Amino acid sequence: MLWGANGASSANVPKHTLITNINPTGASVNNATMYTNTTPNAIVKNMVVGVYGVTPTEVTVANTAGKKDVMAGWVLRRSGMGPVSGYVMSNTGTGYSNNDQVTVKATACVNTAANVTTNSTGGIISLSNWTNGGGMFPNTASVTVAIANTTGGAANGSNFAATVTLGGRAGRHSNELLVSNYQMTGNSSQNTAAFPNA
Repeated sequence: MLWGANGASSANVPKHTLITNINPTGASVNNATMYTNTTPNAIVKNMVVGVYGVTPTEVTVANTAGKKDVMAGWVLRRSGMGPVSGYVMSNTGTGYSNNDQVTVKATACVNTAANVTTNSTGGIISLSNWTNGGGMFPNTASVTVAIANTTGGAANGSNFAATVTLGGRAGRHSNELLVSNYQMTGNSSQNTAAFPNA
């Protein structure tokens, strides 16, 4: 069997040369490693690449949301990544030191940290000098923003809260149809996260 119509099983992913040859370094990739993959950099550097079984219901939901590149069948999904390009502080906090660092981290990503500048009460007024070029993340939902002292321990201040914005290709996706099949059924939790069915 070259492929199956049940998107809930990795055994049904098509045996496609685009899958086996997608890694530019020649590392081994197969239908099991590609199936609903959500791990950044696991297949291709600075990208999240996975294969999903997309049902007609998911196509309808995507089209209603204005996404016209989603079709029923087995779909190769490429999700871009990008660095921190800005931030919004919802609470500047108090009691922090200019030696503290704000960190932005996510699993399997290139993380980053920034130096803080504080006012006379230890409230943070700015972040600067992001390390690692601002890091590399697929989306803001995957990141955790925190603050630590210079050794990585707990900072003395309190109540700091911030969110970041990402640049580059973060949050952007492209979908390539490998096998067209309007009889596609079945879902996994990762599948419905990428292609909602409601």
